[in-house]
Amino acid sequence: AAVIVIEKTAGGDELRSMVGSADFFADNAGELNHAVRVRSAGSTLKPFVYGLGFDRGIFGATTIFSDRELTLGTGREGETYRPHNNDMRFWGELTLRESLVASRNVPAIIAADKIGIPALLGFLHDAGLTHLTETAEHYGPGLALGSGGATLLQLARGYSAIAGGGELRPLSLGQTEGGQPIRMGDSRRLFSRPTAERLTDMLSDRALRRRAFGRRNFLDFPFPVAAKTCTSK
Repeated sequence: AAVIVIEKTAGGDELRSMVGSADFFADNAGELNHAVRVRSAGSTLKPFVYGLGFDRGIFGATTIFSDRELTLGTGREGETYRPHNNDMRFWGELTLRESLVASRNVPAIIAADKIGIPALLGFLHDAGLTHLTETAEHYGPGLALGSGGATLLQLARGYSAIAGGGELRPLSLGQTEGGQPIRMGDSRRLFSRPTAERLTDMLSDRALRRRAFGRRNFLDFPFPVAAKTCTSK
């Protein structure tokens, strides 16, 4: 298990808590900080895919995606890519909002293909995923489903940008023994404010989440929460 807690303050983003494992000193699971290890990013990158499409004018509020069986070429001779959804079913025609909140894989792949994998890879670099050092051809359309991996700390920063009106701010990690501030990353705009607010509204749709995860689910808080699920190794 790993947890990152970031507080957004007037002075910037502050790291308030980092839990990297259930017990750092455990013989069978200790001495690993899973908050900073690259793991499969799963579906956590889908808001970035759709947000990039919004800001580039590729998608709009009425965009419809077809959640269907899909086969894409990978650029390698004789090789194809056939994405499936977590429930191994296809839901047919879906709005962009339904595609994101219900975390359907095929629409995300279609969206990434429309944007272009090189453009998506460049955006993820800007978002702080600097470990993605291979080419766009190497990652292919699966990049939209987290094939390149991410750390929890990188994801927390990216989501803090959505919560902060689209601006990615440096993350304060504390101070050195000499009292000098330790900061991670720089300041840049990832999304326009309208796109950040649109993503936040979508990820707060409790009723639509219930369609995918059932009426009683772990995201059904008694107060508004913008949340995104993912399946990771």
